[in-house]
Amino acid sequence: MKKRLPQVKIIGGNFKGFKIQFIPNKLIRPTSNKTRETLFNWLMHDIQKAQCLDMFAGTGAIGLEALSRGAEFVFFVEKNKDLCECIQKNLNILSLEKKAIVINEDSLKKDFKKENKFSRTEYEKFLIKNNMDYYLTFLNDTVFSNSTPFGNYSPPPLPLMIVTSGFEIFSRSGDSLSLVYSETGGYNEAGDPKSINQNIILESASDYWTLNTSKDIITDIFEGLQLTIVQDVESAVIKSQGWYEVFSPDKEIIILPFPYIDHRESKIVPWDFEITFLSSDNLYIENKVLESNFIYDHNGLTPNALLLNSTFDFNVMNMSFNHNANLVVHDQDNNGEYDKLKDLVLVGSVNNDGKWLGTSFVIDFRGILENTYPDPGDIYSIEFKRPFWSTDTLHFQTFSFQDSINVKAENNSLDDIRVVPNPYVGTNVFEEAILNSDLNQRRKLMFTHLPARCKIKIYTISGVLVDEINVFNSTNKGIAYWDLLTNEGLEVSAGMYVYHVESFTEGSIGSKVGKFGVIK
Repeated sequence: MKKRLPQVKIIGGNFKGFKIQFIPNKLIRPTSNKTRETLFNWLMHDIQKAQCLDMFAGTGAIGLEALSRGAEFVFFVEKNKDLCECIQKNLNILSLEKKAIVINEDSLKKDFKKENKFSRTEYEKFLIKNNMDYYLTFLNDTVFSNSTPFGNYSPPPLPLMIVTSGFEIFSRSGDSLSLVYSETGGYNEAGDPKSINQNIILESASDYWTLNTSKDIITDIFEGLQLTIVQDVESAVIKSQGWYEVFSPDKEIIILPFPYIDHRESKIVPWDFEITFLSSDNLYIENKVLESNFIYDHNGLTPNALLLNSTFDFNVMNMSFNHNANLVVHDQDNNGEYDKLKDLVLVGSVNNDGKWLGTSFVIDFRGILENTYPDPGDIYSIEFKRPFWSTDTLHFQTFSFQDSINVKAENNSLDDIRVVPNPYVGTNVFEEAILNSDLNQRRKLMFTHLPARCKIKIYTISGVLVDEINVFNSTNKGIAYWDLLTNEGLEVSAGMYVYHVESFTEGSIGSKVGKFGVIK
């Protein structure tokens, strides 16, 4: 037989009698009913509309009791994840999700002093803003072969790879961008890392910071959002290469380095490419490369004989940026002319000044016969898997659900208020609590179609006040429950009862009187 979860009961307020279920844990001892009653008797004049902090929350009984008695907002701080889930589940049952936050942290380690006003700051960062644009961007760091400053070397040290050293999130308001969240490498003035939970780690051997590829990067919560970023490579590697479209299976092309593109500069310019072969009347002319200094091949060497402005019967499209890649010929026989079956073609990128930025790979047709040379229309594809780049931007929008109260409809719907079931049969075998003793389902009556903000008073036929229920729903046509206990916590007797519902939503008028029966 399934064991029933341990429970503590809310002893006062709107949710009096509600049973708080929680996962058994030898390290927690729920606050006793007597202690909580004494505590809240002391606080009865201060708890209304208060913002409360329930540290070492455990079962959440103190915070839930505070909400039941009129607290505006409660922050639950508890390091046990299972207990946090139980608190959140009980909040959901009571429809209190918007009046509380459950923080899964160690109360002793959380630095509340960093918050100018803890409750408001924590509260606002959990609210999703309506119709807001966000941009996730990334920061890169270039790792060099020697960390000595450039001024001591000529030529300067060579870049080994580019890594992702951080990320920033901006929100847009009109034409301006505001930084709302960031994590970067390094330490702040207090000596703490500028990232959380080892999201960005220091590779001490080469002294650089990079996104942690051994785990999912989960941000802290900002403006109601939390992002998960997955990057599974620290530096660029080849993902795939092969014929994308070829009309004859015997066509050949050799890409260097062979068999895998994995050299120093492929980690600097790791873009996706398509090599498309052209007809003789549609040749590609390279004219963007203006300097031959510091051009390296796939072996990390600087070729002696380079041809900058050549004509090719293929073009290479940089698919990452949707423009032509740049081509330089390594003139193998030093005759000053490009011979496609004898020379090498370096494929890479230049900057706006025509200076070579790096060689992604090299095309080699040496040893290939004319009849196996690719035909016009053949396409060879190369894809890299790379870390996030500074040119990568993720744009997303948020839309929060805006609750609204229709005051006019509320005034017209007071006659729709119902009590379910009516009459209430105390021994009804269809009650969930009787059908399944494991369910956290107390005996209750339900009031339906209620105004958003109202007070329900329940009287005996002779006019004695039995109980009061304050209703704070987000919209009209809401519901509220009565646990069939008096305001002193005693079970009600069988008989007829009168209820009076008075709306106090701003701009609302009117009330409703009705009756219901309890049969035992």
